Amino acid sequence: MPMQENLLLLIRKCRLNQEEAHELVYDSFFDVAESISADYSNDMVEQLEIINLGFRKAFKYIHHFNADSRNLSEDFQEWIRKMMIYAAVGYFRNNFKLSYFLNFDYAEISNHIKKRKNNSRFSVNAIKMAISQLPPSSKLVMNLTTIQGFNEQELAQCLEISLQRAQSLLFEATSRFNELLLADKEIAHGACHYNNREEMAENSVS
Repeated sequence: MPMQENLLLLIRKCRLNQEEAHELVYDSFFDVAESISADYSNDMVEQLEIINLGFRKAFKYIHHFNADSRNLSEDFQEWIRKMMIYAAVGYFRNNFKLSYFLNFDYAEISNHIKKRKNNSRFSVNAIKMAISQLPPSSKLVMNLTTIQGFNEQELAQCLEISLQRAQSLLFEATSRFNELLLADKEIAHGACHYNNREEMAENSVS
């Protein structure tokens, strides 16, 4: 990976659309891109298509990247990572394979949700049940915001929609998710209460 000074120069040259700089960035951050593409597909052809699409997006929008960061290498690597996720979403959406983004590691998403929302009272199974009842669009939003850490602006860019629409989708997804979580908790609490009453009745008879 290029040193900070060299990376800054590379970014400036990429903004001038210099092909040699593009090639150097591609080679330097290929491993980062490959690791992201491998998260979403086991097919090497698909992975390469996602990588190439991601770098094309990166070079197209590189003027949006803030190159004044003190942690330039880390921030640029994270930016490349997000460009690859944008590319993967676009690729699978265009090929009608968004199901790649609708499957979750429920333990992982549970940890993320508990950390962000202090929902430690909800079990992994409760979170899994709530997510399973969400429509596909809400599942996708939950994946990108909760697991990938996208903010509203990044969500809008990734899905190629307006910021207002992204905010609306996020509100709908989180509201419905919270409703389902609370409903599941009430059902579980009611079942537990019913079971306790049954046990008390049985004990009194015996």
